[in-house]
Amino acid sequence: MAGETGTISVSQVQAMVMIAFAATAYYNTVETFFSIFTTFKRRRGRYFWSMVVSNTGININVIAFILRYFGYYQKAIFASSIIIPIAWYSMVTGQAIVLWSRLHLVVHNQRKIRWILTMIIFNAVTIHIPETVIFFLANTSPKQYVMPFKIYEKVELVVFTIQETMIASVFLYEGYKSLKSLSAIKPEAVTSMVRHLASLFAVVFILDT
Repeated sequence: MAGETGTISVSQVQAMVMIAFAATAYYNTVETFFSIFTTFKRRRGRYFWSMVVSNTGININVIAFILRYFGYYQKAIFASSIIIPIAWYSMVTGQAIVLWSRLHLVVHNQRKIRWILTMIIFNAVTIHIPETVIFFLANTSPKQYVMPFKIYEKVELVVFTIQETMIASVFLYEGYKSLKSLSAIKPEAVTSMVRHLASLFAVVFILDT
């Protein structure tokens, strides 16, 4: 979560690049919404709602930051200070819940699943709430609180990167264990699937960092 000082000053080329990335993200959310509501036959449960919430968070986050960065929020700093953190919660913690909601497919240890959920909740409470307070203060008193916010933001990114890496590692390890029994029958298929999972989680890690 950035943009603590409101509007930014960038060149036309930089602005165009930012808009292009924002448009790509927004298009992906629209496409994902379409996939969610056409794929799920039963529109309920943790997986469905966490997908909806996390995707909505990305959608709102894109719009809010574009309006904020380019000055459309100059008269509504207070409103943006509420909208942006909520979108950030939905996007980051929502995505963690998406991963967690699928853990039962490969993890049969309920204690491990509960431990991961506890970690997600603990990180959400201890990271999101203090950062929101500092983010709001940085809007009201930039000189005093911008630097603390930037420091805390780096801490937040590290914590959530570690969190997603841990969940992804559990998925990969437990998935490999589950598929290991099939390796004698279809070794190439199992190897391909494990590599696919590893590549997918590697991309997620790179995007987080």
